[in-house]
Amino acid sequence: MKQKAPADWLTPPGKKLKQRNKPRMAKPRLPTEAEKQELLDYLIQTGEDTEDQRSNLEYMIFYDSFVAVFDNYQEFSGNPGKLMVIVGDMNPRGTTTFIWRDGKITEARQVFTRSGRRKRVAN
Repeated sequence: MKQKAPADWLTPPGKKLKQRNKPRMAKPRLPTEAEKQELLDYLIQTGEDTEDQRSNLEYMIFYDSFVAVFDNYQEFSGNPGKLMVIVGDMNPRGTTTFIWRDGKITEARQVFTRSGRRKRVAN
């Protein structure tokens, strides 16, 4: 004998089920002046740019690109923090991502392991 499906599968889910399955909405915002300066300091310390090029670097990042900060970012491992995404104006594939770990900004990168799988690494 065939079993009949319960008739309630067509009814909309209740409030509790909606809340449980509701995705976490991450709302971006523009970076603050402190975050901009922190990023510029990090890039000058770790990159090829010098302090003399600071104004050019600032213009290229914050005026020629699209920048968004997400405050409630949490990695899979459970480390909470902020996330900054920079999308270049020349190619939307050219994104750079920075995360804050223990109050310090670092660049998030993807590298390939020996097995060929991607692994996210922060400098």
